[in-house]
Amino acid sequence: MSAQHDAGHQEKIDDVRALELYMLSSERGASGNTVENYKRDIESFQVAQAALGRCLISADTADIHTYLSKLVQDGCAPLTRTKHLDALRHFYTFLQAENHRRDDPCTTVISDSKALELFCDMLRSERGASFENTVKNYKRDIESFQVAQEARRRCLIYADTGDIRTYLRKLSQDGFAPRTQARKLSALRQFYGFLQAENYRRDDDDPCTTVKGPRLDRPLPKILSEDQVALLLAAARTRVSDETGGPRAKADAVRLLALVELLYATGLRVSELVKLPLENVIEGGKCIFVRGKGGKERIVPVGEPAEAALGDYLKLRDLHLGKAACSKWLFPSRGEYLSRQRFAQILKQLAIEAGLPPERISPHVLRHAFASHLLANGADLRAVQKMLGHEDISTTQIYTHILDDRLKAVVRNHHPLADGIH
Repeated sequence: MSAQHDAGHQEKIDDVRALELYMLSSERGASGNTVENYKRDIESFQVAQAALGRCLISADTADIHTYLSKLVQDGCAPLTRTKHLDALRHFYTFLQAENHRRDDPCTTVISDSKALELFCDMLRSERGASFENTVKNYKRDIESFQVAQEARRRCLIYADTGDIRTYLRKLSQDGFAPRTQARKLSALRQFYGFLQAENYRRDDDDPCTTVKGPRLDRPLPKILSEDQVALLLAAARTRVSDETGGPRAKADAVRLLALVELLYATGLRVSELVKLPLENVIEGGKCIFVRGKGGKERIVPVGEPAEAALGDYLKLRDLHLGKAACSKWLFPSRGEYLSRQRFAQILKQLAIEAGLPPERISPHVLRHAFASHLLANGADLRAVQKMLGHEDISTTQIYTHILDDRLKAVVRNHHPLADGIH
Protein backbone atom coordinates (compact mmCIF):
# COMPACT_ATOMS: atom_id res chain seq x y z
CA MET A 1 0.00 0.00 0.00
CA SER A 2 1.36 3.46 -0.90
CA ALA A 3 2.24 6.02 1.75
CA GLN A 4 -0.80 8.13 0.84
CA HIS A 5 -3.06 5.30 2.08
CA ASP A 6 -1.33 4.77 5.43
CA ALA A 7 -3.73 4.99 8.36
CA GLY A 8 -4.27 8.57 9.41
CA HIS A 9 -2.36 10.02 6.41
CA GLN A 10 -4.18 12.29 3.96
CA GLU A 11 -2.75 13.26 0.59
CA LYS A 12 -3.29 16.98 -0.01
CA ILE A 13 -5.00 17.46 -3.37
CA ASP A 14 -7.02 20.28 -4.88
CA ASP A 15 -10.56 20.20 -6.24
CA VAL A 16 -9.47 19.57 -9.83
CA ARG A 17 -7.25 16.63 -8.87
CA ALA A 18 -9.94 15.19 -6.59
CA LEU A 19 -12.45 15.19 -9.43
CA GLU A 20 -9.90 13.67 -11.84
CA LEU A 21 -9.13 10.81 -9.44
CA TYR A 22 -12.83 10.24 -8.83
CA MET A 23 -13.57 10.08 -12.56
CA LEU A 24 -10.75 7.59 -13.15
CA SER A 25 -12.07 5.38 -10.36
CA SER A 26 -15.72 5.66 -11.45
CA GLU A 27 -14.99 4.86 -15.09
CA ARG A 28 -13.74 1.44 -14.02
CA GLY A 29 -17.02 0.45 -12.37
CA ALA A 30 -19.95 2.33 -13.87
CA SER A 31 -21.63 3.05 -17.19
CA GLY A 32 -20.54 6.07 -19.21
CA ASN A 33 -23.86 7.85 -18.72
CA THR A 34 -23.77 7.39 -14.95
CA VAL A 35 -20.21 8.72 -14.73
CA GLU A 36 -21.06 11.77 -16.83
CA ASN A 37 -24.18 12.48 -14.80
CA TYR A 38 -22.24 12.22 -11.54
CA LYS A 39 -19.51 14.49 -12.95
CA ARG A 40 -22.05 17.10 -14.04
CA ASP A 41 -23.77 17.10 -10.65
CA ILE A 42 -20.49 17.33 -8.73
CA GLU A 43 -19.28 20.17 -10.95
CA SER A 44 -22.57 21.97 -10.30
CA PHE A 45 -21.84 21.78 -6.57
CA GLN A 46 -18.25 22.88 -7.22
CA VAL A 47 -19.49 26.02 -9.01
CA ALA A 48 -21.89 26.78 -6.14
CA GLN A 49 -19.05 26.35 -3.63
CA ALA A 50 -16.74 28.62 -5.61
CA ALA A 51 -19.43 31.32 -5.69
CA LEU A 52 -19.39 31.25 -1.89
CA GLY A 53 -15.59 31.20 -1.68
CA ARG A 54 -15.68 27.55 -0.56
CA CYS A 55 -13.84 24.44 -1.76
CA LEU A 56 -15.27 21.24 -3.22
CA ILE A 57 -12.93 18.84 -1.46
CA SER A 58 -13.27 20.39 2.00
CA ALA A 59 -17.04 20.98 1.93
CA ASP A 60 -18.90 20.37 5.18
CA THR A 61 -22.46 19.33 6.00
CA ALA A 62 -23.63 22.96 6.11
CA ASP A 63 -22.35 23.41 2.54
CA ILE A 64 -24.43 20.44 1.40
CA HIS A 65 -27.51 21.86 3.16
CA THR A 66 -26.97 25.27 1.55
CA TYR A 67 -26.58 23.71 -1.88
CA LEU A 68 -29.71 21.58 -1.64
CA SER A 69 -31.69 24.60 -0.43
CA LYS A 70 -30.44 26.56 -3.44
CA LEU A 71 -31.57 23.78 -5.76
CA VAL A 72 -35.06 24.09 -4.29
CA GLN A 73 -35.01 27.87 -4.73
CA ASP A 74 -33.94 27.36 -8.35
CA GLY A 75 -37.00 25.15 -8.95
CA CYS A 76 -35.10 21.87 -9.09
CA ALA A 77 -37.49 18.87 -8.85
CA PRO A 78 -37.27 16.54 -5.80
CA LEU A 79 -36.03 13.57 -7.87
CA THR A 80 -33.31 15.71 -9.47
CA ARG A 81 -32.20 16.94 -6.02
CA THR A 82 -31.97 13.35 -4.86
CA LYS A 83 -29.73 12.54 -7.84
CA HIS A 84 -27.47 15.48 -7.00
CA LEU A 85 -27.20 14.24 -3.41
CA ASP A 86 -26.46 10.68 -4.58
CA ALA A 87 -23.61 11.99 -6.75
CA LEU A 88 -22.12 13.91 -3.82
CA ARG A 89 -22.43 10.87 -1.54
CA HIS A 90 -20.58 8.77 -4.11
CA PHE A 91 -17.87 11.41 -4.49
CA TYR A 92 -17.18 11.94 -0.78
CA THR A 93 -17.32 8.22 -0.03
CA PHE A 94 -14.57 7.81 -2.64
CA LEU A 95 -12.48 10.60 -1.07
CA GLN A 96 -12.86 9.00 2.35
CA ALA A 97 -11.90 5.55 1.06
CA GLU A 98 -8.81 7.03 -0.63
CA ASN A 99 -7.79 8.89 2.55
CA HIS A 100 -8.35 12.32 1.03
CA ARG A 101 -10.94 13.10 3.73
CA ARG A 102 -11.48 11.93 7.30
CA ASP A 103 -15.23 12.50 7.27
CA ASP A 104 -18.21 12.35 4.92
CA PRO A 105 -20.22 15.61 4.86
CA CYS A 106 -23.26 13.75 3.49
CA THR A 107 -23.64 11.32 6.40
CA THR A 108 -26.40 13.29 8.11
CA VAL A 109 -27.90 14.72 4.91
CA ILE A 110 -31.03 13.11 3.46
CA SER A 111 -33.64 14.05 0.90
CA ASP A 112 -37.12 15.23 1.85
CA SER A 113 -38.72 11.99 0.66
CA LYS A 114 -36.19 9.82 2.52
CA ALA A 115 -36.68 11.82 5.71
CA LEU A 116 -40.44 11.23 5.57
CA GLU A 117 -39.95 7.54 4.79
CA LEU A 118 -37.62 7.08 7.79
CA PHE A 119 -40.01 8.99 10.05
CA CYS A 120 -42.93 6.73 9.10
CA ASP A 121 -40.75 3.62 9.55
CA MET A 122 -39.84 4.82 13.04
CA LEU A 123 -43.50 5.30 13.97
CA ARG A 124 -44.38 1.81 12.75
CA SER A 125 -41.49 0.12 14.55
CA GLU A 126 -41.96 1.95 17.85
CA ARG A 127 -45.76 2.03 18.04
CA GLY A 128 -46.81 -1.16 16.28
CA ALA A 129 -49.34 -2.13 13.64
CA SER A 130 -52.25 -0.68 15.63
CA PHE A 131 -50.80 2.76 14.89
CA GLU A 132 -50.97 2.41 11.07
CA ASN A 133 -53.92 4.76 10.57
CA THR A 134 -52.14 7.44 12.60
CA VAL A 135 -48.97 6.90 10.55
CA LYS A 136 -50.96 7.53 7.37
CA ASN A 137 -52.47 10.69 8.87
CA TYR A 138 -49.04 11.99 9.94
CA LYS A 139 -47.66 11.26 6.48
CA ARG A 140 -50.54 13.04 4.75
CA ASP A 141 -50.19 16.12 6.98
CA ILE A 142 -46.42 16.35 6.47
CA GLU A 143 -46.81 15.87 2.72
CA SER A 144 -49.30 18.76 2.73
CA PHE A 145 -46.59 20.98 4.23
CA GLN A 146 -44.04 19.58 1.76
CA VAL A 147 -46.26 20.59 -1.18
CA ALA A 148 -46.64 24.08 0.31
CA GLN A 149 -42.86 24.32 0.68
CA GLU A 150 -42.25 23.18 -2.90
CA ALA A 151 -44.69 25.82 -4.15
CA ARG A 152 -42.56 28.44 -2.40
CA ARG A 153 -39.34 26.77 -3.59
CA ARG A 154 -38.42 25.77 -0.07
CA CYS A 155 -37.29 22.46 1.45
CA LEU A 156 -39.21 20.24 3.83
CA ILE A 157 -36.20 19.03 5.77
CA TYR A 158 -34.58 22.47 6.10
CA ALA A 159 -37.74 24.41 6.90
CA ASP A 160 -37.42 27.24 9.41
CA THR A 161 -39.82 28.86 11.87
CA GLY A 162 -40.92 31.39 9.24
CA ASP A 163 -41.93 28.54 6.93
CA ILE A 164 -44.08 26.95 9.63
CA ARG A 165 -45.82 30.23 10.45
CA THR A 166 -46.42 31.01 6.78
CA TYR A 167 -47.97 27.56 6.35
CA LEU A 168 -50.29 27.97 9.34
CA ARG A 169 -51.41 31.40 8.09
CA LYS A 170 -52.17 29.87 4.69
CA LEU A 171 -54.20 27.08 6.31
CA SER A 172 -56.22 29.68 8.21
CA GLN A 173 -56.77 31.76 5.07
CA ASP A 174 -57.92 28.64 3.21
CA GLY A 175 -60.59 28.02 5.84
CA PHE A 176 -59.07 25.05 7.66
CA ALA A 177 -60.56 24.60 11.12
CA PRO A 178 -58.34 25.42 14.13
CA ARG A 179 -58.38 21.77 15.18
CA THR A 180 -57.11 20.71 11.73
CA GLN A 181 -54.37 23.34 11.90
CA ALA A 182 -53.36 22.09 15.35
CA ARG A 183 -53.24 18.49 14.13
CA LYS A 184 -50.99 19.42 11.21
CA LEU A 185 -48.68 21.40 13.51
CA SER A 186 -48.52 18.43 15.88
CA ALA A 187 -47.42 16.18 12.99
CA LEU A 188 -44.67 18.67 12.07
CA ARG A 189 -43.48 18.83 15.70
CA GLN A 190 -43.15 15.04 15.74
CA PHE A 191 -41.35 15.03 12.40
CA TYR A 192 -38.75 17.67 13.24
CA GLY A 193 -38.23 16.17 16.69
CA PHE A 194 -37.38 12.90 14.92
CA LEU A 195 -34.92 14.67 12.58
CA GLN A 196 -33.16 16.18 15.59
CA ALA A 197 -33.02 12.86 17.42
CA GLU A 198 -31.47 11.21 14.36
CA ASN A 199 -28.93 14.07 13.88
CA TYR A 200 -30.44 15.22 10.59
CA ARG A 201 -31.00 18.61 12.22
CA ARG A 202 -29.08 20.31 15.05
CA ASP A 203 -30.42 19.96 18.59
CA ASP A 204 -31.02 23.72 18.76
CA ASP A 205 -32.73 23.88 15.37
CA ASP A 206 -36.37 22.84 15.76
CA PRO A 207 -38.50 25.14 13.56
CA CYS A 208 -41.62 24.44 15.64
CA THR A 209 -40.24 25.38 19.07
CA THR A 210 -41.51 28.96 19.15
CA VAL A 211 -44.61 28.40 17.00
CA LYS A 212 -47.89 28.65 18.88
CA GLY A 213 -50.79 26.60 17.61
CA PRO A 214 -54.30 27.98 17.11
CA ARG A 215 -56.48 28.45 20.16
CA LEU A 216 -58.88 25.55 20.52
CA ASP A 217 -62.27 25.39 22.16
CA ARG A 218 -62.80 21.81 23.17
CA PRO A 219 -65.98 20.63 21.41
CA LEU A 220 -68.49 18.56 23.31
CA PRO A 221 -68.96 15.14 21.71
CA LYS A 222 -72.26 14.29 20.04
CA ILE A 223 -74.33 12.19 22.40
CA LEU A 224 -77.35 9.94 21.87
CA SER A 225 -79.93 9.66 24.62
CA GLU A 226 -80.62 6.27 26.18
CA ASP A 227 -83.97 6.20 24.36
CA GLN A 228 -82.25 6.81 21.01
CA VAL A 229 -79.80 3.96 21.63
CA ALA A 230 -82.76 1.75 22.54
CA LEU A 231 -84.38 2.61 19.19
CA LEU A 232 -81.19 1.70 17.35
CA LEU A 233 -80.92 -1.65 19.14
CA ALA A 234 -84.62 -2.36 18.54
CA ALA A 235 -84.12 -1.79 14.80
CA ALA A 236 -81.17 -4.20 14.84
CA ARG A 237 -83.28 -6.86 16.60
CA THR A 238 -86.06 -6.36 14.03
CA ARG A 239 -83.57 -7.23 11.31
CA VAL A 240 -82.63 -10.41 13.18
CA SER A 241 -86.27 -11.50 13.50
CA ASP A 242 -86.93 -10.95 9.77
CA GLU A 243 -87.04 -14.44 8.21
CA THR A 244 -87.57 -13.34 4.59
CA GLY A 245 -83.97 -12.72 3.53
CA GLY A 246 -82.37 -16.16 3.68
CA PRO A 247 -79.40 -17.52 5.72
CA ARG A 248 -76.85 -14.88 4.65
CA ALA A 249 -79.17 -11.95 5.40
CA LYS A 250 -79.89 -13.52 8.79
CA ALA A 251 -76.15 -13.86 9.48
CA ASP A 252 -75.58 -10.21 8.49
CA ALA A 253 -78.36 -9.07 10.82
CA VAL A 254 -77.02 -11.13 13.74
CA ARG A 255 -73.53 -9.71 13.13
CA LEU A 256 -74.85 -6.13 13.07
CA LEU A 257 -76.71 -6.63 16.35
CA ALA A 258 -73.54 -8.04 17.93
CA LEU A 259 -71.49 -5.07 16.66
CA VAL A 260 -73.94 -2.47 17.98
CA GLU A 261 -74.42 -4.23 21.32
CA LEU A 262 -70.66 -4.62 21.81
CA LEU A 263 -69.90 -1.03 20.84
CA TYR A 264 -72.48 0.35 23.26
CA ALA A 265 -71.55 -2.14 26.00
CA THR A 266 -67.77 -1.65 25.84
CA GLY A 267 -67.09 1.80 24.37
CA LEU A 268 -64.38 0.39 22.11
CA ARG A 269 -62.95 2.55 19.35
CA VAL A 270 -64.38 1.37 16.04
CA SER A 271 -60.90 0.35 14.82
CA GLU A 272 -60.44 -1.73 17.98
CA LEU A 273 -63.78 -3.46 17.47
CA VAL A 274 -63.53 -4.39 13.79
CA LYS A 275 -59.88 -5.49 14.17
CA LEU A 276 -60.59 -7.60 17.25
CA PRO A 277 -59.00 -11.08 17.01
CA LEU A 278 -61.34 -13.95 17.83
CA GLU A 279 -58.95 -15.14 20.55
CA ASN A 280 -59.38 -11.82 22.39
CA VAL A 281 -62.92 -12.78 23.39
CA ILE A 282 -62.29 -14.29 26.83
CA GLU A 283 -64.26 -15.98 29.59
CA GLY A 284 -66.89 -17.13 27.10
CA GLY A 285 -67.64 -13.59 25.97
CA LYS A 286 -67.85 -11.98 29.41
CA CYS A 287 -64.71 -9.91 28.75
CA ILE A 288 -62.72 -8.61 25.80
CA PHE A 289 -58.96 -8.16 25.71
CA VAL A 290 -58.08 -5.01 23.76
CA ARG A 291 -54.77 -3.76 22.41
CA GLY A 292 -55.45 -0.11 21.74
CA LYS A 293 -53.58 3.05 20.75
CA GLY A 294 -49.82 2.79 21.09
CA GLY A 295 -50.11 -0.93 21.89
CA LYS A 296 -51.66 -0.24 25.33
CA GLU A 297 -53.62 -3.22 26.66
CA ARG A 298 -56.83 -3.34 28.67
CA ILE A 299 -59.61 -5.79 29.54
CA VAL A 300 -63.18 -4.54 29.13
CA PRO A 301 -66.20 -6.34 30.67
CA VAL A 302 -69.21 -7.17 28.49
CA GLY A 303 -72.79 -6.80 29.75
CA GLU A 304 -75.33 -9.61 29.46
CA PRO A 305 -77.26 -8.32 26.38
CA ALA A 306 -74.03 -7.86 24.44
CA GLU A 307 -72.71 -11.22 25.64
CA ALA A 308 -75.90 -12.93 24.40
CA ALA A 309 -75.73 -11.13 21.02
CA LEU A 310 -72.07 -12.12 20.68
CA GLY A 311 -72.92 -15.76 21.45
CA ASP A 312 -75.63 -15.80 18.77
CA TYR A 313 -73.23 -14.25 16.27
CA LEU A 314 -70.45 -16.79 16.94
CA LYS A 315 -72.82 -19.61 15.94
CA LEU A 316 -73.17 -18.02 12.46
CA ARG A 317 -69.71 -16.44 12.15
CA ASP A 318 -68.45 -18.97 9.57
CA LEU A 319 -70.95 -17.63 7.02
CA HIS A 320 -68.83 -14.46 6.84
CA LEU A 321 -65.58 -16.26 5.98
CA GLY A 322 -66.28 -16.25 2.24
CA LYS A 323 -63.72 -18.35 0.37
CA ALA A 324 -61.30 -18.37 3.30
CA ALA A 325 -61.13 -21.59 5.28
CA CYS A 326 -60.61 -19.70 8.52
CA SER A 327 -59.87 -16.23 9.89
CA LYS A 328 -58.25 -14.90 13.04
CA TRP A 329 -60.66 -11.94 13.16
CA LEU A 330 -63.83 -11.87 15.25
CA PHE A 331 -65.63 -10.06 12.42
CA PRO A 332 -64.14 -11.47 9.20
CA SER A 333 -65.01 -10.13 5.76
CA ARG A 334 -63.58 -11.24 2.41
CA GLY A 335 -60.49 -12.77 3.96
CA GLU A 336 -59.74 -9.76 6.17
CA TYR A 337 -61.75 -7.99 8.86
CA LEU A 338 -64.88 -5.88 8.40
CA SER A 339 -63.75 -2.36 7.48
CA ARG A 340 -64.74 0.50 9.75
CA GLN A 341 -66.07 2.38 6.71
CA ARG A 342 -68.42 -0.48 5.84
CA PHE A 343 -69.61 -0.75 9.44
CA ALA A 344 -70.31 3.01 9.49
CA GLN A 345 -72.38 2.67 6.29
CA ILE A 346 -74.46 -0.18 7.70
CA LEU A 347 -74.96 1.72 10.96
CA LYS A 348 -76.33 4.78 9.13
CA GLN A 349 -78.79 2.58 7.25
CA LEU A 350 -79.87 1.09 10.58
CA ALA A 351 -80.37 4.63 11.94
CA ILE A 352 -82.81 5.37 9.11
CA GLU A 353 -84.75 2.20 9.96
CA ALA A 354 -84.82 3.33 13.61
CA GLY A 355 -86.21 6.75 12.65
CA LEU A 356 -83.01 8.54 13.70
CA PRO A 357 -81.11 11.14 11.63
CA PRO A 358 -78.28 9.17 9.97
CA GLU A 359 -75.90 12.16 10.03
CA ARG A 360 -75.95 11.98 13.84
CA ILE A 361 -75.12 8.28 14.01
CA SER A 362 -71.62 6.81 13.78
CA PRO A 363 -69.61 4.17 15.65
CA HIS A 364 -67.82 6.95 17.54
CA VAL A 365 -71.14 8.43 18.68
CA LEU A 366 -71.99 5.07 20.27
CA ARG A 367 -68.63 5.17 22.10
CA HIS A 368 -69.60 8.61 23.42
CA ALA A 369 -73.02 7.25 24.45
CA PHE A 370 -71.33 4.41 26.39
CA ALA A 371 -69.26 6.88 28.42
CA SER A 372 -71.91 9.53 29.05
CA HIS A 373 -74.61 7.02 30.02
CA LEU A 374 -72.28 5.29 32.48
CA LEU A 375 -71.40 8.58 34.15
CA ALA A 376 -75.04 9.70 34.18
CA ASN A 377 -75.89 6.53 36.09
CA GLY A 378 -73.20 7.03 38.72
CA ALA A 379 -70.12 5.25 37.32
CA ASP A 380 -66.70 6.27 38.62
CA LEU A 381 -64.80 8.58 36.26
CA ARG A 382 -61.54 6.61 36.66
CA ALA A 383 -63.28 3.34 35.78
CA VAL A 384 -64.75 4.89 32.63
CA GLN A 385 -61.32 6.29 31.73
CA LYS A 386 -59.81 2.81 32.00
CA MET A 387 -62.53 1.17 29.88
CA LEU A 388 -62.24 3.85 27.18
CA GLY A 389 -58.46 3.46 27.08
CA HIS A 390 -57.85 7.18 27.70
CA GLU A 391 -54.30 7.92 28.83
CA ASP A 392 -55.26 11.30 30.31
CA ILE A 393 -58.32 11.61 32.55
CA SER A 394 -58.96 15.12 31.19
CA THR A 395 -60.03 13.44 27.95
CA THR A 396 -62.69 11.51 29.88
CA GLN A 397 -63.77 14.57 31.88
CA ILE A 398 -65.28 16.11 28.73
CA TYR A 399 -68.30 13.84 29.36
CA THR A 400 -68.88 15.40 32.78
CA HIS A 401 -69.35 18.79 31.08
CA ILE A 402 -72.16 17.29 28.99
CA LEU A 403 -73.86 16.06 32.14
CA ASP A 404 -73.42 19.49 33.77
CA ASP A 405 -75.10 21.13 30.77
CA ARG A 406 -78.00 18.68 30.93
CA LEU A 407 -78.50 19.26 34.66
CA LYS A 408 -78.48 23.03 34.10
CA ALA A 409 -81.11 22.61 31.39
CA VAL A 410 -83.31 20.62 33.79
CA VAL A 411 -83.03 23.35 36.43
CA ARG A 412 -83.64 26.17 33.92
CA ASN A 413 -86.76 24.44 32.60
CA HIS A 414 -88.29 23.29 35.87
CA HIS A 415 -87.06 25.37 38.85
CA PRO A 416 -89.32 28.30 39.82
CA LEU A 417 -86.32 30.57 40.52
CA ALA A 418 -84.23 29.48 37.54
CA ASP A 419 -83.97 32.84 35.74
CA GLY A 420 -80.53 33.58 37.19
CA ILE A 421 -79.03 30.17 36.44
CA HIS A 422 -76.61 30.02 33.48
